[in-house]
Amino acid sequence: MADPSKPYVEAARRLARRPLTVQELRERLERAGHPSVEVEAVLQRLLADGSLNDLALSSHYMAARMERLGHGPGRLVRELVRRGVNPPVVQEALEAGLAQGDLDPDAVLQREVRRRVAGQAVTPREYRRVYNAMLRAGFEPLSIRRTLDRYRRAPGSDPSDYPQE
Repeated sequence: MADPSKPYVEAARRLARRPLTVQELRERLERAGHPSVEVEAVLQRLLADGSLNDLALSSHYMAARMERLGHGPGRLVRELVRRGVNPPVVQEALEAGLAQGDLDPDAVLQREVRRRVAGQAVTPREYRRVYNAMLRAGFEPLSIRRTLDRYRRAPGSDPSDYPQE
């Protein structure tokens, strides 16, 4: 008979290393050869005692990545869903972070644009380069345009050279 504490001990060891989503922990325990029934029991136990919490993980992940790496909400949502967090949980974490002021995508976008343009007027080519970088980072197109338009008028450039809204 298998020792039922083994999957729990392994789960605790893995969670001590780094936060994992429910799905990530499930996959790791099953890949380690633990029976699905035992894995589900361990997951329920960890969820009940609060050691495993996708909402808390999502909130922390978004705040840290947005501030430290300059990622926007779109990218953060995609990354968390790819890690196995249910989309409604991700959306709840995003809305809570925005409401509580833990997440400020506009301030992060302004900081990242300012860093990339070095406070100077941008040429149409630089405008497109920064716009695409911010789009990949997960910011909304309209927000990017509004922020970038402050730097839009490079000396000697024709306004029609810039992308239009």
